[in-house]
Amino acid sequence: MEPSVTEGAAARTVTLLPDAGLHGRPLHELQLGDQGGDVMLDLSRLERIEPLLVVRLAAWMDVQSVNERRVTVIPPERPGIGVCLAAAGIDELQHVGGLAAPGRHTAEADVLLPLVRLDCEADLVSVVLQLKDVLEHHSDIELESGRIAMQQALNELGDNATTHGANEHGAYVAAMRCANGRCALAVGDLGVGIPTHMRQTHGADVGDGEAIERAMLMRASGTPDQERGVGYRGIVREMTKGAIPHARLRIWSGGASHSLVVGRGKIRDRCTDPNATPTAGTWVTFEVDASPVPAC
Repeated sequence: MEPSVTEGAAARTVTLLPDAGLHGRPLHELQLGDQGGDVMLDLSRLERIEPLLVVRLAAWMDVQSVNERRVTVIPPERPGIGVCLAAAGIDELQHVGGLAAPGRHTAEADVLLPLVRLDCEADLVSVVLQLKDVLEHHSDIELESGRIAMQQALNELGDNATTHGANEHGAYVAAMRCANGRCALAVGDLGVGIPTHMRQTHGADVGDGEAIERAMLMRASGTPDQERGVGYRGIVREMTKGAIPHARLRIWSGGASHSLVVGRGKIRDRCTDPNATPTAGTWVTFEVDASPVPAC
């Protein structure tokens, strides 16, 4: 079932599906191109909140604002979802959609790191320390290696987003602990994207999927700087250290996506989709949990 987008004389309606936030859905449902006109954003069917949905919604709202499009929001019907969205820190939605004030967290997800906009690399240090402090005070996040891996992921992904992905909107970060014990982090930006960046040094004929795969290699970068190109490999290195039952890194950029699954120190699955829904910039999720390792 596809998301509904209805064109009208006054406004078009974008309706998010109940599981928006999973498997890259927000990148498909919340398109960032110039589609013209005011927008009715229907959140009434939402049943869960994921960090990827939070960061994409923030970027989508920013794009509407820059293009001077008026956004009207239909709030979620399910109890607690509106509270969770507000707690996640999307102030723009609270202003236009009348969402409930974040008086408590919900059973669906605990907000570890409310939405943060990173305007430059210097902003990243305090955000990493903030996440570190929160993770250390969550006793149910038992694995020290899992906490360190999340901190490493935020540091590297935030650095990529604020340098390679630099743009007028900055970068977006959010993290949550979901009810099943899974901790998820999302980082997004509206920059040039991995494929365009990598083609600067790897050739214009490199496909989007191949470009993302090359970005995963040590010292592979879109710049000639020999100090760059260690970010993604550093994340993978932390994923394979210790005994994290399940860790997953997913990347969407250009017209491709890449997924890497690690379980207890070993790479369990890796796959690239060269025909993913095209998106501006780079969007990444990193998660750790104690669940069985799923397939791509």
